[in-house]
Amino acid sequence: MLTQLIYVSKRSLNCTEKDIEQILVASQRNNHALDVTGVLLYSKDRFLQVLEGDFLTVKKLYDKIKKDPRHYEAFLIGLRPIEKREFPNWSMAGKTMNLQGVEFKNYLSPEEETQFQKVLNAQSTDASQASRLIQTFFMQREAVS
Repeated sequence: MLTQLIYVSKRSLNCTEKDIEQILVASQRNNHALDVTGVLLYSKDRFLQVLEGDFLTVKKLYDKIKKDPRHYEAFLIGLRPIEKREFPNWSMAGKTMNLQGVEFKNYLSPEEETQFQKVLNAQSTDASQASRLIQTFFMQREAVS
């Protein structure tokens, strides 16, 4: 069953930018072989990640990720079946975010900005909404005529 998993965690103080590069390179290599796609958003103190793939594969991968010392306090926002991948083109895309000035590719209403802050602060378990908000970092919405 095709599954999407979203979590947020706190970045360890000793996790460097080089560590992030290594995470992304290893994820791209390993996820391709596992048929897992997703994205990783990161700031100086947070990670927000989406993983998509077979349920058991994604679950095992998350169990492994939780043990990584480069972050802690992983909070599962959602684990849900999906009909199609929302991030199909990336074995693992990465993008940095500044929590004081998050730059989205699309406009967010004040309510959406509040919801996104709740996701980042591990105060939301609405995986559908979290996924939609995460997509605003990576994709342009279709222009409305």
